[in-house]
Amino acid sequence: MKVCAQNCGKNDAGAFTGEWTAANLVDLGISWTLLGHSERRSLYGETDADVAEKVAKCQEAGLNVILCIGEKLEEREGGKTDEVNKRQLGACIPKIKDWDKVVIAYEPVWAIGTGKVASPEQAEETQKAIRAYLSEAAGAAVAEKVRIQYGGSVNPENCAELMKQPNIDGFLVGGASLKPTFMDIVKTAGPSKMVDVWPLYEAKMEKEGCNKAAIDAFKYTFGVLASGKDVMLPETKLDPVESLPTFEKLRLKPDSRLLKKTLILKLNGGLGTGMGLEKAKSLLEVTQGNTFLDLIAKQVEWMKKEFKTDLKFMLMNSFATSADTLEALKKYTELGTGSDLEFVQNKAPKVTASDLSPADWEKDHSHEWCPPGHGDLYPAMLGSGTLDKLLKKGYRYMFVSNSDNLGATMDLKILTHFVNSGAPFMMEVAERTDADKKGGHLAQDKASGGLLLRESAQCPDADEKEFQNTSKYQFFNTNNLWVDLSALKNLFRKFDGALPLPVMKNSKTVDPRDKSSTKVLQLETAMGAAIQCFPGASALVIPRSRFAPVKTTNDLLALRSDAYTLTEDFRIVLKDEREGVPPDVKLDGMYKFTDAMEKMIPNGPPSLVACKKLVVEGEISFAKDVVIKGTVTIKNTGGGCKEVPSGTYEDTVKDRRQETAVAADLAQTSYRSFSQPSSARFGRRRDTMNFLAVGVVIFISLHVTLLRDSSRWTFEQLRQLAPVAAATPEQRLRKAVGFQLVDKYPNATASGRNFVKAASPTESIRWIRAGMSDVRKKSYIICASIFVHLVPLHPVQFILFENNGKDDAPKVAIKVAMLAGMYLQHLVVAAGFFRPNHRQVRWLSFGIYLYFTCFLVMTSPNLLDGKEVLQDALTNVKYAVISRFFLAIVFMDTELAVGGQLLISAVVVYTQSSVLPLAACIFDELNIYCSIILLSMILEFLLQSRVQALLDSAEAESMLSSFRRMLRGVCDGDILLDSNLQIQGSPECLKHLLMSTADMSGKDFNRLIASDEEESFQRFIAFSTSTAKNNSQADRHAPPCLRLSLRGSMDMRVAVDMFHVPLPNPSGAEEPYHLLAVREDAESRAPQTARHIPAPGVVPVLPRQTPSTGSRSSKSSSSSSSHSSKSSAKSCAWQNFPELAEMTLMVNVRTPQHNVEQVTLSCASPMFSLRKLAQPTDWETIRKLLESRADQAENGLQESGPGSIKKLQFRSPSGEKLCARDVEVEACRAHGAWRIRLRLTNFEKERHRSPMQGIHEAP
Repeated sequence: MKVCAQNCGKNDAGAFTGEWTAANLVDLGISWTLLGHSERRSLYGETDADVAEKVAKCQEAGLNVILCIGEKLEEREGGKTDEVNKRQLGACIPKIKDWDKVVIAYEPVWAIGTGKVASPEQAEETQKAIRAYLSEAAGAAVAEKVRIQYGGSVNPENCAELMKQPNIDGFLVGGASLKPTFMDIVKTAGPSKMVDVWPLYEAKMEKEGCNKAAIDAFKYTFGVLASGKDVMLPETKLDPVESLPTFEKLRLKPDSRLLKKTLILKLNGGLGTGMGLEKAKSLLEVTQGNTFLDLIAKQVEWMKKEFKTDLKFMLMNSFATSADTLEALKKYTELGTGSDLEFVQNKAPKVTASDLSPADWEKDHSHEWCPPGHGDLYPAMLGSGTLDKLLKKGYRYMFVSNSDNLGATMDLKILTHFVNSGAPFMMEVAERTDADKKGGHLAQDKASGGLLLRESAQCPDADEKEFQNTSKYQFFNTNNLWVDLSALKNLFRKFDGALPLPVMKNSKTVDPRDKSSTKVLQLETAMGAAIQCFPGASALVIPRSRFAPVKTTNDLLALRSDAYTLTEDFRIVLKDEREGVPPDVKLDGMYKFTDAMEKMIPNGPPSLVACKKLVVEGEISFAKDVVIKGTVTIKNTGGGCKEVPSGTYEDTVKDRRQETAVAADLAQTSYRSFSQPSSARFGRRRDTMNFLAVGVVIFISLHVTLLRDSSRWTFEQLRQLAPVAAATPEQRLRKAVGFQLVDKYPNATASGRNFVKAASPTESIRWIRAGMSDVRKKSYIICASIFVHLVPLHPVQFILFENNGKDDAPKVAIKVAMLAGMYLQHLVVAAGFFRPNHRQVRWLSFGIYLYFTCFLVMTSPNLLDGKEVLQDALTNVKYAVISRFFLAIVFMDTELAVGGQLLISAVVVYTQSSVLPLAACIFDELNIYCSIILLSMILEFLLQSRVQALLDSAEAESMLSSFRRMLRGVCDGDILLDSNLQIQGSPECLKHLLMSTADMSGKDFNRLIASDEEESFQRFIAFSTSTAKNNSQADRHAPPCLRLSLRGSMDMRVAVDMFHVPLPNPSGAEEPYHLLAVREDAESRAPQTARHIPAPGVVPVLPRQTPSTGSRSSKSSSSSSSHSSKSSAKSCAWQNFPELAEMTLMVNVRTPQHNVEQVTLSCASPMFSLRKLAQPTDWETIRKLLESRADQAENGLQESGPGSIKKLQFRSPSGEKLCARDVEVEACRAHGAWRIRLRLTNFEKERHRSPMQGIHEAP
């Protein structure tokens, strides 16, 4: 119930007797007023402009307005209803800034007190038109949320039909509210659940011992439910967040002093019932015998030692996790105990879904309560007294995260950024991937422009597709939050102790294990949703290393695998080769609980470091040393548990039922065949035919299965062996060579060193040979996958078409046995039962040579008829030569070919010498043998060259990353040039330097250089390249540097410092690529015809003496005098500043030569910019500080304290590099405007090494 004024004046405070200003009403505690009522318009002549002015005054005072509009009878009959409403609204819309404080009341003047009543259809039609006009004039978001009431003679008879209309949101009741029948209108609208039911909840919570903050918080959430307020966030209310600051681009110095004011808080209220646990989820073992709590405690202990401070740590436990947690943490005494270590989350009553009454369950009253979500963090801190206690002890900031997120540790850099930003609340967000699309995301409120969080429970079904659009909504909440505790306390004061967090309804049964029990609603809030409550709240994009939560056994399996690693500060982070993307694990529903998952991995989890997605369907167990790569699906469509054998599974689908099903069919068939009585000949014959038929079926099924499972892998490997143009050199290396660089040679990547040249020649050769061996291995497996289907055809061909009774039975049996041996060799490899290593592949390949040799012996012609023998010999030679060339092409192994082909040649000479002359046989075979060996050598050389080229490509990628890391934060950007000095890509830094939006890709870089400096640039590139080639990797220093000018737009010359590193050509060619890093000299942006302004180094400015440096005054005086005599011409002010306007000298007349101790210069034009004196990495902080001081001075605000800058450094006239350690900042007025005066003291020579120490100018 609120009291509402009927009118408000349009004037401010003053001599306006009888008028009430908006400020008067607010002072009296009145929060609402009517404006523009029809009687005010008709009787007192208020115009649309008058009403608009009143609305503006109410908006300024924060007073809620019920804005009345409506047409007269003659306007209604003239068809001008919509025109009048638009005119009256249109005058007020520009004055309204906050639509949450405005309600529109449509009151048809012709229906007030006249006896004429608008029908529900007429009222709906008009109010629908009003909402449409609002959408057009103020936006769809405003039109959707603003309340439009109806005020045309509402009575108990018509209110029921009126309230059914979708665009009538309430009533403005006049004279009828003074009659007893007004209660009939109220009853028609429905009784208030807050009035009828809330006392029951309040009594129940007080009886349970809940504190006032908990009761106030639940009163708010239940009030939202009882009001029927729509808690959904449709697309029409949201905009995507386009960009946010990122952790990687933060350029600031961490301030460890802030740790004394900071609390680390972990949420530890979850039982993990979704994973089959009956205790705190944080007690679940994660890795190396450590639970979540163990790792959290060790993280805190490590941070205390690292930062050398007593870091404050606390837990928010629930009533179900408190005891277990405190018991587990007894061994970590440094963390604290009791209320210094924990406060307990509140609990909330469950709501009966049917009538919204408190849930009642006689069997177990504990089921009547539920946790209110982690949004209860705030009222729990307030109600337990923790918030006031922390503020009293001087704690100002809080970092809060979930206990199951071991990547969320105190980061001093983020803390400093949060404090410097001045934001009261900051959320850490990460970029969404397909694995995150079903979770909540960050968005922007269309109405207010502020950030908000939308959870999946707040998304309407119609918007689910957009909700999961990761390219539109790019960021999700990691639940790592930073909160200003003082701002939180003020927010509680503003909202009377209950933060207005969005409320989410979860439908459950009162007993979770009894689905037939009473249906209830659990009301929950999310702590991240508070981002919309704090004005000025912000967000920061963090790397995935700070987000490693465990919500399901899918997450737990991935976290325990080798895709993650435990850091020295006890964080679990993704390995670098995962590039920030975790493996996507989808386990069968039977593994929902942890005990079932443990049975699946008795020997530890499989390797997932190279896994993109793993899907497990059915009951299986992993053997030891199982490696998953790419996308793998493992099924068990049969009964019982099947083991996944050791080995590597890459981009495949494996059904472990197949091999056991085949064995079972064979056993069953054998039993049926040999258990029948031998007396029945017909039965024996029938069983034999059945046995053969089953054998044929099994044989065909086996080969169909092999074709299905191996075809995808085979064609993928054939595609990879082809010369594929991959996106990056490292991808080309992995695709063509077929081995993981990171797995086998961890020192070869991510170290920033030359990939091949950094190693010894012997090691480089070993890498190349390893790559070649890997190609041979995959080539052999591909051949085995193909020939396993071709070999069974040879016995049939031999028996039916070639033998024709020539060979006796023993010879036929030997041939069939050899074919069977070759078939089994191919079968075990193709079916994945045996994955040979590189050495075993060579032996198996040599075995094929032996098989081929034996076939030549077995198929040699008999010495019967000369003509027939000669014809058979020529045919065998023809097929033998083709087969031998094929073996050389497949294996690409010269060492193997020398021995194997020599053996075949000897057998051919022996078998053919009985038909042809021996000399002819030897000569022919020598030609064939030499040709095959030459072909094998050429193929091996090409393979070696390709592997070498790909290793060079990886070297180029490694050097590129190393160079960029070294110059990060020092230079403005980098430019990649090919061997012809043409620009690769379209570097943004170059566009910025040249002030151009043109596409630079493919352009000649020489054309961008000033014409008089092209020759110098060519010499610089040649010198740098030759130096890099001649120096060993160990002798290589920082890249050489050159100062040159680029030709920008508007005839500008832009001077830059350019650093150069030659890179190996990614295509393997001899001519190198060139990587240039550039740093702009900001003072150089002037037209070529402009007057030269001297560098700041020639300004003869001496520091003013202070008492702290007075002991050095005599020394300074003598040095100043000496310097003055030596370089008077060089430091002449008139020579260096032709537009000098004023000079003030402070002279010490007590010195023999009257030394000048202070010089103040004033020039008609700027001498130089402060940007030249500042370090590049400090400039942004200095700029913000000075601009803030100027703004405060202009607004007449008092300074909160003396301003200071860390340091300024420059070169003196003598060329020495000086650094002013103390720089005081003061605002002053000069020439009628505010300026900033900097006082530089405590000068000394710069002793620290430059970030670019060792960079030298090219000759």
